[in-house]
Order: sequence, then structure tokens, then C-alpha cells
Amino acid sequence: MWSTLKLPAVAVLCFVPWCSGIQEAKRQENSSCSKYRTAAYYANWDIYQRKFFPKDLPIDQLTHVLYAFANINPFTGQVYLSDPEADTSIQFGDQTATQIGAQLYGCLGQLYSIKKNRNLKVLLSIGGATYSQNFAGPASSEQGRTLFASSAVDLVKNLGLDGLDVNWEYPVDEAEAANLVLLLKETRRQLDQYGDSLHTTYHFELTFAAPAGPSNYRKLDLAAMDQYLDFWNLMAYDYAGSWLVPRITGHQANLFSAGDASTPFDTKSSVDYYTSHGVASHKIVLGMPIYGRSFTKTKGLGQSFGAVGTGTWEEGVYDYKSLPMDGSSEIYDEKLGASYSWDPTKQELISYDTAEAGRQKARWIKSMNLGGVMWWESSADKKGGDSLIENVVLELGDCIQHAANNLDFPDSSYDNVRNPPVSQLPSVTASIGALRCGHRHRTYLATAFMAILVIFIFSIFSIFSIFGIFDIFNTSDTLILNLFNAFKIFNIFNILNIFNTSNTINIFDVTFRNLGTKFL
Repeated sequence: MWSTLKLPAVAVLCFVPWCSGIQEAKRQENSSCSKYRTAAYYANWDIYQRKFFPKDLPIDQLTHVLYAFANINPFTGQVYLSDPEADTSIQFGDQTATQIGAQLYGCLGQLYSIKKNRNLKVLLSIGGATYSQNFAGPASSEQGRTLFASSAVDLVKNLGLDGLDVNWEYPVDEAEAANLVLLLKETRRQLDQYGDSLHTTYHFELTFAAPAGPSNYRKLDLAAMDQYLDFWNLMAYDYAGSWLVPRITGHQANLFSAGDASTPFDTKSSVDYYTSHGVASHKIVLGMPIYGRSFTKTKGLGQSFGAVGTGTWEEGVYDYKSLPMDGSSEIYDEKLGASYSWDPTKQELISYDTAEAGRQKARWIKSMNLGGVMWWESSADKKGGDSLIENVVLELGDCIQHAANNLDFPDSSYDNVRNPPVSQLPSVTASIGALRCGHRHRTYLATAFMAILVIFIFSIFSIFSIFGIFDIFNTSDTLILNLFNAFKIFNIFNILNIFNTSNTINIFDVTFRNLGTKFL
């Protein structure tokens, strides 16, 4: 009998340590290489005048899309979509109504289909400047916090999202700051509860849009908040603008202080405060503006101004892709980590990040061991080699974070989210090209894994044959049930989740998930 059992025994004995090796290799890779997040906000109003759609995002350069914004009922705490037509209903050119059942369309439908890039996570951002006034009431009661969390998680379930971004601008005192901690705690609890309920458990991310102004961040209990957050999106911009009193022109996103009126705030001071109050540097994602703040009727930087420019869509604010304007020259100050344009004829100064300033910030992110970069907001970027996003991503190098998104949403009310067709099952290729480190090694591991998996299946069938299982059970369902249970015993499903590197693995995973639904 030993000669007959030799193949299955050897296969199983080799399989267990090999799986441990996979886990160790993955752990080492993530700790030493996959590091920087690249997150861009996408606003649901971009589809209107801006004519910028989710499919236009540079998804090969992003790890996260932060979808702005969901609103909050100020009395009950229920989180809801702010523009259901744009969010879930509008049918774009690549979306048709031929499918059977309820279909997710709109911006969120297009984003879900884009998740075929398995390294792209989509988070729903709640609040923002317009809706932040609605946080305080619900956050002050247990009932409000519970409904906030449950309704937000319901949106995650239905819309095929990978997490939530809380954008409360800003708690006004210690009481509201304490309520924010409780709100994050309850949201984290319900996200984990849902993630643990899935066939393959998944960690849904929770992030926070963090202030860079001392009058705002000093009110927050950073250490208490941090235990519930995956990372912080530090809004390191809007340091200067039309609201300043006195009306003095200044840099709006400088890294360092000049020690005068031209830099009322600076990013380094903000980062230093966060890290000295309980936030690990690798959890801080540095925000960069893809727009410029205008000052007119001025003699230059650090001087008084009389008005602001007309702007691209909003007074005083210009899209990066429209800068520098005709007649202007760009000035880059490496000492401050800042840049601006100056038109002496119009007497207009516009503060914004140039590609050169963006590359300097990327180098600073690496030197400070920060967690990556965030941009507000994606529709304003240039294309090609002048793109601010592209320049920063290339400067970050080959260690962009690699962490698979989630496609398992069995509770979604949308058929195309709950049961994605095989054509939608993603293939993890080198979607970020040269920026995706370690992909080739994962592909080799996946191929080796599939070979050993075949040996393991034959081993199971050999064991069945030796002990006469085929004679005992004479129905195909019973045979599949025994094979399925054997796969559960050896934890095949969780091991499959390590990779996500080919259509073959994803189809295999979905097939056995369906079998599990049948037999469990």
C-alpha cells in the first residue's frame, strides 16, 4: 500500500511547507518593496461641464480612487449618494442596457468595471467641504453613529467598493473630535464585520481626509483615531487663498517655511506634528493640488493683493492643465519645495505644483518614509509627460503598493456586481508597467502553484480510489462534495487568495465559490 500512497503523501508533505514559503515571500515583498499608495480623488460632478469620466483616469498609475462625495443626513446619520443619476444611473457609451437584472451604471458602474486592474481600489469619500456640516449631529449619539456606519457599509456592499474615506472638515472642538473617534470606531467595526462574512475574508479600508492647518489638527485625538484608520490623506494644500487676512499672497502647498508672510503654513510642520502624536509616517499619504490659487493686483510673492483671477470653473482657482497662462513665467523654489507663475503685465501670481515641484515632493515622501501621495482632483491634470500624476509616480519608482481589490460582493443589489461575468474577471498583469515591482516573481509563483494544485487534485483522487470511495458514493454531487470538503481541509481557498495573478486562478476561485454556495 505504501507504494500506492507514495505520490499523495509526497505531494501533501511538499505542499504544506511550500505554502508557508509563499506567505513568507509575500510578507517580505510587502515589507521591503510594495510601499507607496497613489490615490486620486474623482468628483461625481466631473462628468458634466468638465466631460471627464472614470475611464479617463490614469488607472495604470493609481492604487486608489477616492470617489467624492456622499452626503449625510444631519438628523439621522444615514449616508447616501449625493447625485444618484451621476453615481449609478447614467449610461455612458461603454455601458449598455442589454444585460438582464438590475445593473450598476453611472460613474460607480464604470469604476467597478475598471477594477479589472486588481491593484486599483475604489473608496467612497463621505462629506467634503459642502457636506461636512452634517457630521456633528449624528456623530454625537450612538444611534447616529450606528446608522452612519451601517448605511455607509451598505453602499460598500451594493456598489462594489473597497472601503470608505471620511472627509469631515472639521471638528470644531474637543467634544466633536471625541465623537469623530467613536464614529471611526463604529465604522471600522462594521466594515470588519462585513469583510469577515465573505467567503474569502477581506479587509475593507478606512481612511481620513486630514487637515494640514494647526488650528484644525490640534483639536484631533490623532492617536485614538489612528487605531481605526488604514491611512491618512493629508490635505497639504490651500495654505493661501482669497480668504487670507491680511490679504497677502503666499504659497498654497509649500513643503518648507520661508519664515515670512509668503508661507503662512508648511507641510513639514504638519507631518512632524502627526508623527509626534501617534501616527506612523508610513500611514501619512501626502496630498498635492492639481490646481492653482490665483492672486491679482499684486506686486508679487509675499505682497498684498486686491483680487483673484476668474479661474477655470471657480473664481480664483485654475486647473493645472491650463497653467502656466499665456504671458506668465514659472518660478520653482527648491528651498521651499514650492512653485508658482507670475505675469507682470496682468500682475497675477498663481501658486501651484509644477511637475518639478511634484518630483521634489515625491523624493521627500521617500526620504520621510511617508505612505504615498494623494491628489485633489484628477480632472484637472495634464496628459502625457506633463501630467503631474505621472511625474510623481515615476519619481516614486518601482515600489508602488500592490494589494488586490475585492470583487466578491454576494449581497449587492446589482446583478453585475453580485455576479460579474467571466469577461469581467480581472487579470493581474503589469498594469502599472515598470512601476509594479515583483510582478514577474508572483507570476512564476502562480504557475508553480497551479502545477502543484494539479498534483494535489490527483492525490485526492488516488486516495479516493485506494479506499473505495468511488464505490461507496455513486452520485456526481456526492463525489464533488467530498472533493470540495477536502479542499476546505487543506485551506485551498485562502491560499488561492494570496495571488490573484491570472484569469485562470480567478475563474477557479469563482467556480469553487459557487460549489461552496451549493453544498454549505
